[in-house]
Amino acid sequence: MKTNDLKPGDIFLIQGKVSYCRITKLIEGEELEKRDKELESQGRFPVGSPYVTISLKDPKVVHIDKDHPTKAETYAEGRIYKRKDGSSAYSINSKSKFVPRVAHINEDKKFDEIKLNKELATDSNVVLICSVYPTKRMNGVGLHTVLILDKEVRAFAGSRDITEQLKRYNIEIIPLEDEDQEEVYEEVESDPKYKAALDSYAEKLNEDIVDNSSIFDEAFKDEDGSTSDEDLTLFGDFDA
Repeated sequence: MKTNDLKPGDIFLIQGKVSYCRITKLIEGEELEKRDKELESQGRFPVGSPYVTISLKDPKVVHIDKDHPTKAETYAEGRIYKRKDGSSAYSINSKSKFVPRVAHINEDKKFDEIKLNKELATDSNVVLICSVYPTKRMNGVGLHTVLILDKEVRAFAGSRDITEQLKRYNIEIIPLEDEDQEEVYEEVESDPKYKAALDSYAEKLNEDIVDNSSIFDEAFKDEDGSTSDEDLTLFGDFDA
């Protein structure tokens, strides 16, 4: 299935764990040129215009009704690919002049819009809302919103923690004090239309996805480590 089989405004959702993330600022200018040359050297098509990118491991398409998938959901299933190690993955290079919106789940199981200052940590549990848009030649697919399902928003650390290994050399690196570190994210006052969309999206949870994808396992574990069925639900329609 191709993007031209879809209609502008169609959306699909994919849930998974972050394996790579660059969504806080656009890849453009010299960085874009460098990345495009690397792609061409690998025999792949260059992106050619500013974009953001994110990759998920163990992705699952979220269905409104898994017995009657939409065309967009069927298209999304076809975009999941296998890595060399046999695991499944999904990646999107989203061309845009703007970074995607981001929302974080709250205690009421709704979403608050936030502004990320740092890239998401590996293994962050997210849902990507992707939307179809028209272009002169063919429809494109862009990253509209990233929903973060973890209780805490975790930032990419940048490098592996080697504190214990360094102790063997009597080396200790003192981390920055909290007040010297940039906050991972900032709260955002959403425009009313977008906030209403997020609220209605969260309210229209539907149990059809329980067998498909345990979206809220990590975010809403009970004290005994279990998760009740009522927590494993996801959303209805969303106005992209």
